[in-house]
Amino acid sequence: MQYGGSHADLYLRLSVDREGKTAIERQEADCRAWAARHGVTVRQVHVDRGKSGYKDVTRKGFDAATRAVTAGLVATLIVWKLDRLSRKGTAEVGPLLEEFDRVGGRLISVMDGLDSSSPADRLVIASLSEWARAEAETQGERIHHAKQYLRGRGRWIGGQPPYGLRVDADSGRLGPGNRQPCGSRRRDHHRGGTTADRRATGIQDP
Repeated sequence: MQYGGSHADLYLRLSVDREGKTAIERQEADCRAWAARHGVTVRQVHVDRGKSGYKDVTRKGFDAATRAVTAGLVATLIVWKLDRLSRKGTAEVGPLLEEFDRVGGRLISVMDGLDSSSPADRLVIASLSEWARAEAETQGERIHHAKQYLRGRGRWIGGQPPYGLRVDADSGRLGPGNRQPCGSRRRDHHRGGTTADRRATGIQDP
């Protein structure tokens, strides 16, 4: 079924879901509010969770959302902010907008207040897309150097420590935790001569 100019698709993306699902829901709510204000019907919502807009990774939501415009299913693609669409700069955003132009489509960035059908907004989109790319590159360098720094000093670089260990608050290094690893506890019970049932019960106790 061809929908055309009165319909739009939404594209939502979150690189790392640190804020939980509410971050995606907030993007969708703002995009739907824009559509309602402008008399546009939302046809479909495309989502990429845990997907970078900078790295070369497959983004099924992005592919489906942009294809909806180029195939003429909708005339408008709505994103929350431009950097949700892409962080690859004009190398990706520029050709995409040209494809949209070819079929009479447009891109709306709600929080940036941009409409790609406006020549003035096109200049801003080009500038913001390059800023998003530069920001992604700088962030990647900061993270890389921070991890190198921590590793060089024997400090834990983040994430859940292995079972039985904890991160010392002062030194940032891994050390023994309050619980013994399961294997150690089994060996201790075995040496103590306890029965199988008591060993099993003891392992479950805090």
